[in-house]
Amino acid sequence: MGLLEAAFEITDATNCPLYKKGDNFTLSGTGLTPPKKKPACIFLATEISKLIIGRIDGESNEENPFSGTSFNCGGCSGLILFRHVSKKKYQTLQMQLLDAAKQKKEAQKISGTAGLLRKFPMFQSFGEENLKDIVSCLTMKEYEPGKLILHKGQPGKHLHIIVSGKVNVLDVHDNIITNLGKGEMFGEMSLLSGSPVSATIKTVDHVKALLLHNTDFSRVLLRHPFLQMAFSRILVQRLSDANIRSAGHPDSDIAGKLMEISPAELFQMFHENMKTGNFNLEMAGGPATVIFSRGEIIRTSYRGKTGIDAFYNILKERKGRFSFVSNILPEYEKEEPIGPFMKLMMEGLQRIDEENAAGI
Repeated sequence: MGLLEAAFEITDATNCPLYKKGDNFTLSGTGLTPPKKKPACIFLATEISKLIIGRIDGESNEENPFSGTSFNCGGCSGLILFRHVSKKKYQTLQMQLLDAAKQKKEAQKISGTAGLLRKFPMFQSFGEENLKDIVSCLTMKEYEPGKLILHKGQPGKHLHIIVSGKVNVLDVHDNIITNLGKGEMFGEMSLLSGSPVSATIKTVDHVKALLLHNTDFSRVLLRHPFLQMAFSRILVQRLSDANIRSAGHPDSDIAGKLMEISPAELFQMFHENMKTGNFNLEMAGGPATVIFSRGEIIRTSYRGKTGIDAFYNILKERKGRFSFVSNILPEYEKEEPIGPFMKLMMEGLQRIDEENAAGI
């Protein structure tokens, strides 16, 4: 594998007869080089050998994959916490030079992509470190002309940022709804809402795009609140373009079907526009209510549950009808939100992803 040595630091040691907090040691193969004047622990060496193969040698993208890792020693009652404190080290000068060249090339690639993102309006206010953090989660992909990138009705897996070329957005009859070009993106609606892809995307010419996988999407949004606002604005604009109509609810501000727009998309629109009012739904599990005050959710009820649990259950629904009326009782306006809006959304959608993956 090329990896011959790694350095570690013990961050905590409870009931360990050999080591204490702050001790440093190295691992070479399965041989542990302990701190000076201290013996090696074969149990610890064996455990780290297993971990290092899977985590340091390419399977983890974390900056410090061993941070907080614990080892419950099988040879005694000791408990050790340790962290990886150095990068790969190689035995020969040639391997060291190759590794240095690889790191330099990767740094140049990240800087180049960061500079590319800064040209797009959405990322112009980001600092260098924030941009590099986002870029570290992106991959570049190229598509030939006439390539179907997304298919309506399929699960969304990536956010796409177009670097060059154009794509057409198609309806169910393959009619062109609109086209997107350099600096524009697609796929975010599905990732934000947890709903299937709402339109088919087909390349017009040769297209280069930066991809952000859905497993990184929530993490990036939580680390960069400004992106939450930017995506919410995009979502609001696209929902406005969809022209949600009053459908048989003359007393409602807006009404419609959940098959056309998911609860997550609606809630984000109300949050971004700081709406106050009652959001009522009729779904398979019965009636549900979500009350907004200045864009924050203050009350929810569904299936006999209230608060956060009711909110998460409402997010799962994909069929039913909704209506929204801009009117709430005066005393409700003083109530505190049930939680930070974007945190509620991200945790709710993550729960849905986990349940879908588990086949629940």
